[in-house]
Amino acid sequence: HQPIVKSYLTHLLLFLGQLSEASMVAVTLQHTHRLLPFFLVLPKLAPKLVKAELKAWSADHSAGDAQQITLLAFAIVRPLGVSLPYPFIEHCFKGMYLAYAQSCRATSRQALPHIVLMASCYVDLCAVDAHAAYRHAFVYIRQLAIHLRNAIQKASPEASRQVYNWQFVNCLRVWAQVLCTHARSATA
Repeated sequence: HQPIVKSYLTHLLLFLGQLSEASMVAVTLQHTHRLLPFFLVLPKLAPKLVKAELKAWSADHSAGDAQQITLLAFAIVRPLGVSLPYPFIEHCFKGMYLAYAQSCRATSRQALPHIVLMASCYVDLCAVDAHAAYRHAFVYIRQLAIHLRNAIQKASPEASRQVYNWQFVNCLRVWAQVLCTHARSATA
């Protein structure tokens, strides 16, 4: 049965990638969540699943369905990161952070609740593996610090634009949340 199941799951991922209507995305994510044990048995499909889920997780859907889609997609990515062997959690961390940073480019009053929810999901994922979270935090906080240093040293309009934007502020905010949340849990 493995070839048939693999074919079905592959086509399900292709179908999910083609959807644009939020209600259909939500239904497909619910169905995919029920099929998660099959994806765990076929680990070669896991990167494709994470890519499709992160696209849905970070997409700005209509106000009513955005929260449900974000939570459903996270409910698929998190168990994959926990269940699959070690290097896979690194893939989840990197993919989620980059999807979050990309989504933060267009911050508005309407998009802010979605950005806050995505940040909460990322903070929750960082609790899964503290060592991997530390490595990613070090790399990305260092990258933000380099942008800030360049803006201070160069004092050019282009360098300043790299730090005077919502994407930079939201990325700093998510790392501050990660550090504050997990510093409290580490001391307890």
